[in-house]
Amino acid sequence: ALGGCAEKWPEDGRAWLEDRLAKGPSGFDCYHSPWNEEVGIPVPSPSVLDGQQCSPASSEMLWFASDDAVNVVARCKAAGHTFEFSVTAFSAEHYYDGYHCNYAAAPFGAVLPPLGEMTSRGTAMDGEFRPYPKSLSPN
Repeated sequence: ALGGCAEKWPEDGRAWLEDRLAKGPSGFDCYHSPWNEEVGIPVPSPSVLDGQQCSPASSEMLWFASDDAVNVVARCKAAGHTFEFSVTAFSAEHYYDGYHCNYAAAPFGAVLPPLGEMTSRGTAMDGEFRPYPKSLSPN
């Protein structure tokens, strides 16, 4: 679990995700999204992000929340590729601990689908995701 006994949800989940994204996605342990295989674009090794700054602009992020999880889909550019990450942080009430992450990538110049369509959101154990409440958004 991310918070503790006095967890404030979903704000704590979003704060944790924002903090981790600011440090760069190479710190995440991520699965490959099936998107690359479906479109026939090889997935670059996550090590291409080592030492790279790949910070998504707020315009390249979508936020969602369920009753016990917060999800962000974010795109950033590094190492000749556009990366899309989908990271879900789980509250203390969730079946899983910690977070779940998957990613896809395409070389610069490739035609990309709309944000959120290269990755999958969350896990089979998640409740329904809704857009993150605007009233709780920090900006």
